Amino acid sequence: MFWTGIVASIVTFFLMGGRKFFGISEVTFASVKNALSDPIVRGFFIIELVTVSFMKVDVLLLRYFDTNYQHLAEYFFSVQVFEAAILMLMPVTFLFFNRFNQKRDSQSGQSLLKKSALILSIVFSLGLMTWCFLGNFILSNLFPGYSNAFETILILTIALLPNAFNALFSAYLIANHKENIFIWVSVLGLLLLFCINLFAIPAFSIRGAAWARLISEFGIAVILLTYVIAMLRRSKNNY
Repeated sequence: MFWTGIVASIVTFFLMGGRKFFGISEVTFASVKNALSDPIVRGFFIIELVTVSFMKVDVLLLRYFDTNYQHLAEYFFSVQVFEAAILMLMPVTFLFFNRFNQKRDSQSGQSLLKKSALILSIVFSLGLMTWCFLGNFILSNLFPGYSNAFETILILTIALLPNAFNALFSAYLIANHKENIFIWVSVLGLLLLFCINLFAIPAFSIRGAAWARLISEFGIAVILLTYVIAMLRRSKNNY
């Protein structure tokens, strides 16, 4: 599953993005090498690989530590719910990115960033309350085989907030041509997730993996938020 995601990212990037956006008419080794020579293309390619790795590395480590298949299936199901919830929040980030690029002054861009963060917070709060009140009912009636996944999904649901903010902050950085900052933070986040899982999974199994993801998401969010605040302050002083 992990390597399938990596290969799919590579193939999709060059077949779709390479041809449409970078003028590659035929996918060859030379065309791939030429595309990756562009710093912007190379940056987005790295972001894609790191993103796939970040979403799948915990499952890979659970298998490495011989987690039994029942718990592994429970965690995989929980991650699928988590990823589905991420997709539901993504339109807010896409709308922010598109509207931000239409703004001509920094003040309106900052206002849009704050409004988008508020919308994400409200949607997250509604989703968290819904799961707290109806989660057990949904699992028991619709997915009885995963009735024990409530706590794991709850932890991952909490991780949705920093994850959504990370997507928003990354869109802000990319819109301001700061892709390299996001790349470094993403790599640090992946290393943090990997290191925490090395201790959390042997000690707490799938709960440890869920907590590792939550901590890593918050760690990335703190770093990105700190940098974005610094950018906003510099922009305000220049304004």
